[in-house]
Amino acid sequence: MAIQINIEDGDIEYEISKMLNDYSDEIKEKTHRLAQKTALDGAKKLKGKGNGRWIKYNGGWGITKKGEAYVIHNKKHYQLTHLLEFGHISANQYGRYATRVRAYPHIAPVEKEVSQKFEQEVKKIIESAE
Repeated sequence: MAIQINIEDGDIEYEISKMLNDYSDEIKEKTHRLAQKTALDGAKKLKGKGNGRWIKYNGGWGITKKGEAYVIHNKKHYQLTHLLEFGHISANQYGRYATRVRAYPHIAPVEKEVSQKFEQEVKKIIESAE
């Protein structure tokens, strides 16, 4: 991409800063779209995870925009996310803590996959922007 700048005007600093701002705005816009797409993809993957007992829980996954970031969370059953991901202690009929419920790690693998994909795509955006 060839850009011609008229140096005779004496505004070379202005022209360079304008080009850098355009470059930065392009990367920001593409990264923002990528973040939204990646968040939607992560929520979709979490909706498909789990077994038949988790039908209501799986349907609650969605995204929310917080400032410039997108947050994937379970809108309906947010209380269960930590308990299912890491396990918990369960009380028996006498109120004593008798057993430990096993963990079903389902969020961490999706988070890792989506984060790696996002990082790779951002690198591609930066390399391709000119």
